[in-house]
Amino acid sequence: MDSSKNLYQIPKITNENYPEWSRLVKQVLKHQGLWGFVDETKGIADASDDPGSSKPTEQAEWLGKFDKAFAVLALTLSVELTYITEDTTLDKPKKLWDELKRRFEKPGAISSFSELLRLQNFTFHEGDSYKNQLDDLLRLRQNSQSATPIMGSIQDKCLK
Repeated sequence: MDSSKNLYQIPKITNENYPEWSRLVKQVLKHQGLWGFVDETKGIADASDDPGSSKPTEQAEWLGKFDKAFAVLALTLSVELTYITEDTTLDKPKKLWDELKRRFEKPGAISSFSELLRLQNFTFHEGDSYKNQLDDLLRLRQNSQSATPIMGSIQDKCLK
């Protein structure tokens, strides 16, 4: 079998499919021996000054796998989200994974209230990227929506 063919059917990440997406991507990365680059259990191989040492080869292999882990994550982004990979602070698979989790994971009830409060107090900051700030605002809005039915239920019980 040609190993260059895509054996996996990973959907592009969206606001609705984060749990499925993260589960599938994690399994793909584990299958390819790359998950350690996301949870940072694979440390970089130290290059040796000894020209006969296999350390430079190990380091080159490590860097290749590091890049592959990053690419697996980046290739599952929709066209609208590819700008995320241009953020120079998201230069590691773990950082990209954490950013996607921050943006797309749906919070529980308690964190929904926290997001609702953050949404109420949201302000734009001059000098920061407006695109990123709008993304944050939309994420806060979406995450806080799950608090709205709970708030209504609590108010109903308190008023009885």
